[in-house]
Amino acid sequence: MLQQVNDIRYKIYDHYLKKKLPDAMSRRQNKPMNFQQADTIGILFDATHPTSRVFINEYRESLIAKDKRVSILGYFNDKKDHQNVIFKYFNNKDLTWHWHPKSEVVREFADKRFDVLIGLHLLPSPPLEYVAALSQAHIRVGRYRPQREHCYDLMIDITDDYDLKGFAEQIEAFLKRVNEK
Repeated sequence: MLQQVNDIRYKIYDHYLKKKLPDAMSRRQNKPMNFQQADTIGILFDATHPTSRVFINEYRESLIAKDKRVSILGYFNDKKDHQNVIFKYFNNKDLTWHWHPKSEVVREFADKRFDVLIGLHLLPSPPLEYVAALSQAHIRVGRYRPQREHCYDLMIDITDDYDLKGFAEQIEAFLKRVNEK
């Protein structure tokens, strides 16, 4: 029964997202970009688990050390208020029934024209995929998922035994080779 409800939610999710995509794509300035050229990087991640938050903070620091300006948006799969986090976030209180984020924080993040947007989440996440799909970033990078090609411009197919660190390393390796001169 729960699976049938989720299937219906996904159909509604996809229907309304696909109605928004043409407008988002028409406003987007897609331009060639690689890791070396990128000044601004947006990171989307699932902040539910403390180990993910620790890694993202460390990864953010490593990007700043490479002279990148980094913005982070985390998604908590709960309805609690979270204190003492150094990034903007949204949670289930900020979602419609069909998983579309409706908060100003999400809208502002999606509207930023990052040089690179990185979807740094290993498991499917409709709310994070929604933000990526509507993002105004010049290039959007994330994990390959069948039927989610509209979410990212560059999708990396990794095995399920990857952790966030290994996935981040793969993303950087691919971005360094993209659009090389």
